Amino acid sequence: MLNQDELRKKIEGVIEQSRINADPEWYREFLLSIYVAATFCQHITIDNVWDAFRVRGSELTTQNKMAAGAAMRNAARLGWIERIAGGVPANFLASNHNAAGTTYWKSLVYDGAITVSRAAALLTHHKPEQMTLF
Repeated sequence: MLNQDELRKKIEGVIEQSRINADPEWYREFLLSIYVAATFCQHITIDNVWDAFRVRGSELTTQNKMAAGAAMRNAARLGWIERIAGGVPANFLASNHNAAGTTYWKSLVYDGAITVSRAAALLTHHKPEQMTLF
């Protein structure tokens, strides 16, 4: 039986492998959707990111949804979001995707005064090769 550290390392390895195996265009589009969700919301979950992904009109798909977790961790390394340790913001509801539960993230790029034109620009679907955010 694995101890907590061994289990955590194994899970990290699986998530990293899912990122490596993910379609690069899908991964890039999903990463941009994290940025969009974090710009609009002070606190997010993966549900908010999937919503942004769909609202932006992406038709890209992936077989391995674990790559979404890898993208969230990458967004944290980029300084866009940070994991909320301990408590969850009051009245913050999200679905429970797996046995580990839902991870809650604080946006570090939230713009409470976002303009209509900037919102429209963020939500407009662009081909991954045209994106300049990354």
